[in-house]
This record gives sequence, C-alpha cells and structure tokens, in this order.
Amino acid sequence: RDRFKTELTLPVGKGLLMDEARARRQIAGIGVQRAESEQLSLLNELLANAGYSYWEWMFSVEQRRIYEMVAELADVRREAVRYSFENGAKPALDTLEANIQLRNRRNQLQQAFLEERQSFLELNNFLWTEEGEPDTSSFIAPGWEDLSTPSLDIIADFSSINTMLANHPDLLQMSFQLDQVRVEEKLKKEYLKPKADISFALLGEGWRFAGTPGSDNEIPVLLEDYHIWTVSVGFPLFLRSARGALQANQVKQDQINLKIDQKQLELTNKAQQFNMQLIQLQRLYEEQKQIAAEYKLLWEAETEKFNLGKGSLFLINARESQWIQAELKAVKFFAELQKSYLKRQLALGILANAYLE
Repeated sequence: RDRFKTELTLPVGKGLLMDEARARRQIAGIGVQRAESEQLSLLNELLANAGYSYWEWMFSVEQRRIYEMVAELADVRREAVRYSFENGAKPALDTLEANIQLRNRRNQLQQAFLEERQSFLELNNFLWTEEGEPDTSSFIAPGWEDLSTPSLDIIADFSSINTMLANHPDLLQMSFQLDQVRVEEKLKKEYLKPKADISFALLGEGWRFAGTPGSDNEIPVLLEDYHIWTVSVGFPLFLRSARGALQANQVKQDQINLKIDQKQLELTNKAQQFNMQLIQLQRLYEEQKQIAAEYKLLWEAETEKFNLGKGSLFLINARESQWIQAELKAVKFFAELQKSYLKRQLALGILANAYLE
C-alpha cells in the first residue's frame, strides 16, 4: 500500500517568485488596460474625422448661402437695368451684362448646392440614431454669425505639451506593451534559477494513520514521528536557451522604449505645429474678416453710385466678385482654424475627453 498519503510541495528556487500561470494572469490584466487605450485612440480618430467632415459641411453651407444672396442681388439688379433700358436710361449693353452676371451667379449657386450635398453625405457617415441605425434625416446648420468668434485655447508654453502628452492613448498602449514584456522578463529570469523543492509528507497505511483511531494522541504522534521531509534540487548543465530568451526580451524592451521616444517626439512636434498654426490662422481670420468688410463697403458705394446713374455695372460686378471671394476666404480660414484645433487635440490625445465626460 502507498504509505505517503498527504504531501505538500513548496518551490523555493525556480517558480517561487513567478510561474507561467501568474505571468499569464498579469499579462492578461495589462492587456485589458492596453485594449482600453487602443479603444480611446480609435475614438479620438473617429471624433477628429467627424469634426473635419462637419467643418467642411459648414463651409459648404455658408458658401451656398453667400451665392444665394448674390444670386438674388443679381436678379434684382437685372430687373432694375432692364427697367432702366426700357425707359431709355441705360444702354442695351448693360442688360446683356446683367443677364450674363445672373447666369454666372446661378451656376455658382448650383455648384454650391452640389458641394453642400456631397459634404453632407460625407458627414452623414458619422450620424447614427440611438437605435444604432444610420441617421438619414437632414438638419439645419447653425448660422455662421453664431460661430464668428472662435474661442480656442492657445498653448503659450510649449514645455507644457509634454505634460499633456503623459496620458496620450498611443503612448499608454506602448507603455502597457512594455509592462507585458517586463512580466515575460521576470518569468524568463526564473528559468535561470535552479529547481529547488521542499516537500512534506505524512506517513500512513491506507487510511489509517499512527496512533489509535479517534484517540487524543493520534495527530501529535502523526506530526512528530510519522512524516518525511524531502528536498530536491536540479540545475541544467547548459542555460543557452534561457539566456538567449532573456537577451531577446531585453532587445524587445529596448525597441519598445525607442518607439515610445520616437512617438513622443512626433506627437510633441505635431502639437507644436498645430498650435502655431492656430495662432497664425486666428490672425489671418481676423484680418480677412476686416478685408471682407472693406470690400463690402466698396461694393455698397459702387452700387449707390450706379443707382444714382454715375457708376457702371462692370464696376459693380467687379466689386461684388471681390467681396464674395473675400467672404468665402474668411469662412475658409474659420473652417481651417477649427480643423487645426481638432488636429492639435488629436495630437495631444485629449479629443475624446470632453466626449467621455
């Protein structure tokens, strides 16, 4: 019969601090955090792309509104010129020019309608209902005058960018990957240790141990006299495989650290680039708004002269075209300003913060 009924083995060498089961559990736990960082990174990208599409759509909406306005003005002007011609106050050439200008404005309006529709379909890719179905309903864009004063924070101190990048999801992913490799390192170091086990076994015959069954001295006698301590030690002659695996792990850690440093530098440079771009675009936007306002004054003055019979239709059309282009350029600067802000927030990895809050 087997005289070793109860045995307890404790590793005091290889496997004492780390074994494969513990390593897998730790790696899996870190993997959950790594997956959460990857999810946050994807959310940042999604919100940025949605934001780009939104501002492209907003620009196309305002462009269409501007061309609607000038097309109506051209229609009113043509009717006024035709009436003046019929009463002998204007030459026939002016009616031809007014007709050409109206057709140009209507063509521009049709093109603007097309661009608006295309940009809305692009934006619609990011619109979903609460039930998880694509939202195909149209909605009205806010008035551009409500968005004419952007309030975008500018990072004055570039050194603070590194602080803001501390929780960037892309960097966190690499950091968690490094933590997983370090857990693997601990396991590989265990393979360099000798195998040393201490075992304790209680002796018995069948299910009957020492002493009289049920007597008071059964357990004390069993623990004092009927047991065996065993120490087993083993050490391989060659550790080439274990040492090679450990060195490969060190190389892997070095590679990840280099990737982290490279990514940190890239993100810092991007954030600085878009921050400077924000400063420049804000200046350009404010200046372009002033230029558009001044072109409008010239157009209004030329229109007033024409109404008094002192100006020419050609000059009105020229001033109007300058005013339109200036207005569209201001709107474009504003849209680019907003997109640049999104790009900077994406580079900092904080675009989804407000969304999650």
